[in-house]
Amino acid sequence: MSGLILRGVRSTALLGLGLCWVVMLPAASRAEPATEKTEAVLEPIPLTDFLDFVPTAQERRRYRTLQRSFNNANNAQGAWRSMRGWKGVLITPRQAYIRALRKNLSLRIAGLDADKARLALQQAEAVFDPTFVVSVGRTESVTYERRRSGTVYLRNLQPLTGSNSVLTIPITSSVVDGYPKMTHMGYLQQSSGYTTRSYRVHSGEANGPLETRSVTVAIRQQLPWGPQLSLTQSASMKETYYDSRRNAFQRPWGAALALNLWMPLPYMKGFGRMATQDVALRQAEINRARGDAQLDAFINGILAQVDSAYWDSAEAFLRLLAAVDNRYSAQVRYGHLARMVAEQQARNYDRQQMAVELKQRQIQEEEARQALATASLKLGVLIEEQGNALEQTLILPIGFDHLLKSPPMERLELDLEPLTKQALAQRPEMKMADFHLKADTLEHRYRKHQSRPDLSLSADFSHSQDNSTYGYRSMTQAMSVNLTEPDTQAMSTTVNFKRVLGHRAAEGQVTLAGINLEGRKLDRDAVSHSIVREVYDAVSGLLSSQQREEAAQTALHLANDTLSHAKRIAENKGSISEWELIVKSQDVHQAKLAHLTAQMDRRRAYSKLLAARGLLTQEAALQGTVNAFDQYRIRLLGKSRGAPRFLDKIIHHHEYW
Repeated sequence: MSGLILRGVRSTALLGLGLCWVVMLPAASRAEPATEKTEAVLEPIPLTDFLDFVPTAQERRRYRTLQRSFNNANNAQGAWRSMRGWKGVLITPRQAYIRALRKNLSLRIAGLDADKARLALQQAEAVFDPTFVVSVGRTESVTYERRRSGTVYLRNLQPLTGSNSVLTIPITSSVVDGYPKMTHMGYLQQSSGYTTRSYRVHSGEANGPLETRSVTVAIRQQLPWGPQLSLTQSASMKETYYDSRRNAFQRPWGAALALNLWMPLPYMKGFGRMATQDVALRQAEINRARGDAQLDAFINGILAQVDSAYWDSAEAFLRLLAAVDNRYSAQVRYGHLARMVAEQQARNYDRQQMAVELKQRQIQEEEARQALATASLKLGVLIEEQGNALEQTLILPIGFDHLLKSPPMERLELDLEPLTKQALAQRPEMKMADFHLKADTLEHRYRKHQSRPDLSLSADFSHSQDNSTYGYRSMTQAMSVNLTEPDTQAMSTTVNFKRVLGHRAAEGQVTLAGINLEGRKLDRDAVSHSIVREVYDAVSGLLSSQQREEAAQTALHLANDTLSHAKRIAENKGSISEWELIVKSQDVHQAKLAHLTAQMDRRRAYSKLLAARGLLTQEAALQGTVNAFDQYRIRLLGKSRGAPRFLDKIIHHHEYW
């Protein structure tokens, strides 16, 4: 409930702030001299851009000054009329980081590569999972065969001759009902000899069709260090008939148990941790870790790019504000000098000289506006999301003032030895180089191991009943009793030795793997030297910028004091001319720019040091925290290597730190 109340209060405050922003723009413009028109070039910033950050009073004054600068450019020179209707978008550093991570396609590809590496590891681990195979079958066969059945002997019969060979039957007519009638009948007598004839017939199974049913259960297991084991138990039903009336024993079930083991022998090819499946699993583990490190490297690189572009934009923005102040001070002095010329208290030459100086400062403001637009375009390329093009948009940094302050000294220990040690331990590029070296080392050892002689042992054991005459009543009875009462037992063992002589292909693979390993060592050394050089450059840049910032701060104080003293003399009718005042104000402006450059250089050097140490991701996450508990949570994520997965959620699900 308290969260809802706070959220409602904040929304109400933001709504009022946004309305004040829209209303105060014209009022602030009227505070300028009458020579400046107030026609708006940039549209007011939408209220939705305030929902993530509440601008301070100083920041609101800055953006009103920015608005007037673009208004003046449009009204006076007309060079910025193409920007009429453009929208200013406020971007905090955290928003820039998140949008850059969402937009970058290379990061998404790296995330997919990491996912593929994890899936490949799961597949490599699955090789060692037991495999269960169950098969059920039914076979029915009917066999018909044409064959010679036997030989038949037939006697030869011949008609009798003579008067006794025919029996005459008296009839009245030789035709009855239109058909001839029998008139006499003859007799046959047997002659000597026989006639033989062979007959072929089709015959099938004596007791009918044969039917067989089978059930097989098999377990196959790839064991670590090379052995392969399989266990198969099967049962089959085949009814055996003992007569032609299909009377059977009604015990048709028989079962068989088979065990097969194959394994390489110690110190030979394929044995131990250099077995093919074990090496594949270890390579998959290395690739998975390497994919995560590659994702971390992409994130660190993207954050480094957007961080540099953001601070370039912030520097251009502050330089434009300084140029506006410098131009405005010259404009005020020019108006004062014009009144003095009108009162004949100053020469017209001084007014013309002041006009030239004012024109130069207007040109400086013009250059600063152009630099801001260029920096905005550079930052927009990095944070532009697909389908959300930043056309006619001026990206304006906000909420960065607290980041320009010097970080706590405990976070800026500039001892090179611990910094380089931490960088070598944290940088994802160094981790990737280590994983590449591990993978190539493993590949070289594997290739050398594969060149050893091949000595393997295989053993087969079977324990079965064939049920050709007598079996068991049920499948379960056959598969259980068969373990103790087999019909047949068989066991065989085989030892096989194989040695390939003159195998140049295997020798070439070993040599190539060795060359790749040496190259990988050199790559790792190059990455290590590059990281150390980045740390040294960042530390030297940070020390140099700190010293330049201190010197610029002192010079700025002196320039302000000199200008204030000159103003007091001029107000007291002293010997200080308006031209001398304008020159001293220019000195103040240059001192401001020098201090701003040193300040930005220090911030950029600090970010480079974070990136060189591999801590930019964690630092970027900490910038979005709202309390100490969130900071503690983010640090725990970094220590537990959960930050990359946390950022992955941000990229794909548009969550925030």
